[in-house]
Amino acid sequence: MTPTAIADHIESNNLQADPATKKKFNLFVGASVGPEVEDRWARLDMIARRYPHQVGKDIAKGINAGRIEFADKHLSMFPQDLVYGYYSLNKKHGDPKKPLDWAIVEATAITEEGYIVPGASVGATPELIQSAEKIIVEVNTRIPNLEGLHDINYSFVPPNRLPYLIVHPSDRIGVTAIPVDPDRIVAVVESNKPDNTGPNAPENDESRAIASHLISFLSSEVSAGRLPKSLLPLQSGIGNVANSIIGGLAEGPFEEVQVWTEVLQDTFIRFFDSGKLGFATATSVRFSPGGFERFYKKHDLDIIVTEQGLADLRGLSPRERAPTIIRNCAHPDYRDMLMDYYERSLDECLRRGAGHEPHMLRNAFKFHLNLMEKGSMKVDKWD
Repeated sequence: MTPTAIADHIESNNLQADPATKKKFNLFVGASVGPEVEDRWARLDMIARRYPHQVGKDIAKGINAGRIEFADKHLSMFPQDLVYGYYSLNKKHGDPKKPLDWAIVEATAITEEGYIVPGASVGATPELIQSAEKIIVEVNTRIPNLEGLHDINYSFVPPNRLPYLIVHPSDRIGVTAIPVDPDRIVAVVESNKPDNTGPNAPENDESRAIASHLISFLSSEVSAGRLPKSLLPLQSGIGNVANSIIGGLAEGPFEEVQVWTEVLQDTFIRFFDSGKLGFATATSVRFSPGGFERFYKKHDLDIIVTEQGLADLRGLSPRERAPTIIRNCAHPDYRDMLMDYYERSLDECLRRGAGHEPHMLRNAFKFHLNLMEKGSMKVDKWD
């Protein structure tokens, strides 16, 4: 949202036409970024320097034309080098200990401690936050709260670096959200945009043949006793060959397979559903739009348990789930108020033809505003 708004402002005011108003930025991203940022910024000649990775025809043209300074860097090394100050050696302004002027980060939620719960990727986000003088947080309400999905660990500068005590893909060494200094947060913006990933590269006969050969080889290694039946932890790439291999594993003879990789693609959902994937860890999730829809909605909760009781949600629609959860799991002090909120929302949404998942955002936010102002979510009145 924010990078797009910056481009909109620059383009609508024709700032790039006048050298006195022209804007150019050093753009640091943990890996790739959507074409609405990278390629559009390149077309508007807004990028002075780009590290450590780029994807797009327009930015490639800008690099080859000499308008954009760029160098490849191993993605796992970039966060460390950023914290070390390698990209701010000539910085003459601001805090010399903060290599970046600004960081723009996505959150699916903000915890009670003020920590940021990232979205479908982490990458260099902890280090970008660590290195920025000012931070803008985009809370994406389109994406479910992914708290608990991540394992966040910071980079430390020598001599304070510590070993990463990871033996298995399922080992955790960090926390589930990114700690942040609230004094450096200058804005919180709401976003409702889905991940702009596009379709995954489709499988074809050649990629499926490659997958078949590899799975036959792994099966022979298991039969010879050189590999366990669960194999050893696997790393997969991206593209149609990797998709075919993971899809083949979903139909293969191996059980409780562990994956330690960079990116999870659509066929990992099939692998997970097959029951043969024991655990997978990655720096990001790059599902297609349909894959994200399946990931967010299909793998949903069927049972919710609190100290008040258990709500069995199997087979229920969203309109049926809400009152079931309220009756069985909500605290008695809030039960009537939540039911009143739900019934008001249902009535209003049905009248305007939006009754599938009824909400009244103006009233939903009153819970939180009341907590901020009065220390309690107990709302006295709605209107």
